[in-house]
Amino acid sequence: MRLSIFGLGHVGAVAAGCLASLGHRIVGVDIDAAKLRALAEGRSPVAEPGVDELLQAAGRRRVSLLGLAFKAETGDTEGSPFLALARDLIEDGFDLRVFDPHVDFAGGPGGDDGSLAARAARSLEEALAHGETIVLGTRHSAFAGVGGMLKPSQVLVELG
Repeated sequence: MRLSIFGLGHVGAVAAGCLASLGHRIVGVDIDAAKLRALAEGRSPVAEPGVDELLQAAGRRRVSLLGLAFKAETGDTEGSPFLALARDLIEDGFDLRVFDPHVDFAGGPGGDDGSLAARAARSLEEALAHGETIVLGTRHSAFAGVGGMLKPSQVLVELG
């Protein structure tokens, strides 16, 4: 069953972990990138006994980040929080793929040193095939219906 949880704080993170452990596909929605980072690392964003262990069991290290632009339907990455998130995930050792149909990765988005260009997927399908966790950053129209394209084992986290 696909379930959506809005807010990944005390109640949302615990509920997501419990329901995912039962085999349900969870779509978590939160505006706090730090909570996403904690969840992607298998850590609870809140102090609740047993939640870290529940989340670590998932072992989700392959992440696909969809949408790097600051505004939807543009390639403008200046000041985009999703660039910082991508860099943090790379730094933390995640196997990251990024996809944004409007961003020129060859041009070094946001002062990129080439690390994002090397991780750029050529298509939405390629990005989805890679990720165990799919992070929806910028809401481009190209990403409409992404939730219905996921495998039951994949987790969708929407930021924004």
